Amino acid sequence: LESLPANAWVESKAGETYASLGEPLRAEAHFRAALERAEDDYQRGSAVDRLAELLYCQNRATEADALLAAEDARLAACGAGQPRHRSSPHRQSRPQ
Repeated sequence: LESLPANAWVESKAGETYASLGEPLRAEAHFRAALERAEDDYQRGSAVDRLAELLYCQNRATEADALLAAEDARLAACGAGQPRHRSSPHRQSRPQ
């Protein structure tokens, strides 16, 4: 990893690798780094999805829901249309 340029895709791939090796803390760190390094909404959305899935798998649904809600709000604020995470199968249902 040290020899590769720091970018969102490298960080996401590292996160996937660590997740598959059963190292969720390292995976989370790389997914969060991918969020920081994302250059566009596509890369950011991919990192958000991966991080949320990891959080749900760790029974951290409240954190995952907050992450998805924050991303939905960010997209709405910049006029990017409909929130992409509204129908996530993992998202906790909240009373209106």
